[in-house]
Amino acid sequence: MKKTLFLFTFLAFLVLSAAASCEEDDPWAAAGNLVREGRYGEALEAYRAFDDPDTALPYIEALSISEHADMTRLTDRTAGFLFHGVWGFVTFPEESDPICVAPRWTSLTVLSDGLFLTGQEWDGAALYGVVTEYARVLYPCSYSRILLSGTDRLILYAGANGPALLASASEYALLSPPCLDIAETGDIAFAFRDMESGLWGLMDRNGQVLAEPLWDEIGMSGDGLFPVLKGGLWGYIDFSGNVKIPLRYLEACAFRNGCADVRDARNGWRIISTDGSVLFFRDDLAEFDPESGEYGSSPASVSAPAAEEKDMSGEYTVHALGYNDYVFVTVTLGRDGSILKISVDASCEDKDRGRHAEEVAFTDRFIGKKGPFVPGEDIDGITGATATVNAVLEALNSLYAE
Repeated sequence: MKKTLFLFTFLAFLVLSAAASCEEDDPWAAAGNLVREGRYGEALEAYRAFDDPDTALPYIEALSISEHADMTRLTDRTAGFLFHGVWGFVTFPEESDPICVAPRWTSLTVLSDGLFLTGQEWDGAALYGVVTEYARVLYPCSYSRILLSGTDRLILYAGANGPALLASASEYALLSPPCLDIAETGDIAFAFRDMESGLWGLMDRNGQVLAEPLWDEIGMSGDGLFPVLKGGLWGYIDFSGNVKIPLRYLEACAFRNGCADVRDARNGWRIISTDGSVLFFRDDLAEFDPESGEYGSSPASVSAPAAEEKDMSGEYTVHALGYNDYVFVTVTLGRDGSILKISVDASCEDKDRGRHAEEVAFTDRFIGKKGPFVPGEDIDGITGATATVNAVLEALNSLYAE
């Protein structure tokens, strides 16, 4: 039994050694490795030294055009070369002969996996196009600007300020009619500016109109809603253009995790939910009555007491932006502003770091103290959670601001 096992091990060792030796001795593999390492000059010399020059001829032709040119690695299997101020490239497919594209562009950069952005100078102005790594021209150099959205969509600008077209990044296909402009609003839809009216609407990633162009501006989507501007006021619409939250805000931000910041003339900044109801107020917390859900008398109608006589007692909920999202702090203050009770909601922060701000070991550091707090001085932080701790301090300091 032992002799059999020893014989099997010895034979396996011989097979593996022979395979490794063959790979090391194989001139094709050696030259291919030089190409993969970007050592194109050495690879050219290796192919020229082959016994069968006819077989190696495609590789020699692909590399020789750039023998005296400046070469730059573009991807793992593609190299660009600059020859007399004009760019071309060489591609080395894994299972076919190399492809050499003659120099013809004044600029050449990687747009995405398998796609290159090409540029040419015309009368002192640059125009751009798109070509695949296998030398197929998807879009000629006819556009003043080309933007990539995701991995499969392009926004092509025919002039300095439009018109713009939505196009496929994988094949020659224009998906939308000309628009004054096209803007990303998220992963599902684009905002487009109508050529005739100059107003904004929504279309899907295939260029089909979702919401008619009726709006002065459209912002980034979140939770299925888009902030829109009309007549100086912001509100929110859905993908079909239906108004879900009326236009009544001076400013409106995108929704994240069911919350959005908005500002109106009467109440200032606040946080609303997707149905438009108020979740938290960011300003004038001392004047807001949490029991009635309404504001009390405005500061202008009530004479403010002297700073030393101000009664800060009560329970407050404040928030500030942390590492991932908003961090909420609920605190009970004594008459002089000292903290009697505190809890932190950092549920959107990283579990292994920022969530430690919710623990009693951290919140107890505030008991009996009053702000404003200076980051890194008044309260010991949490290793790796600086952004979350600073958000807690910023939220608390908003209570002590004059």
